[in-house]
Amino acid sequence: MTSPDAPPLGYLESQSQYSEDTVDDPALVTRCRKAYDLLRAAARLRRRPSP
Repeated sequence: MTSPDAPPLGYLESQSQYSEDTVDDPALVTRCRKAYDLLRAAARLRRRPSP
């Protein structure tokens, strides 16, 4: 999450431990955002029909 007047914030959920947490460390938020972007891109590739 981003806001013009606050540092970046991340939200994590874990199904295996049934827990949730917020992350406010900028480096960790950046790592999480990159991981999410990679997962989202992989999911989009799987949706494309085969030629």
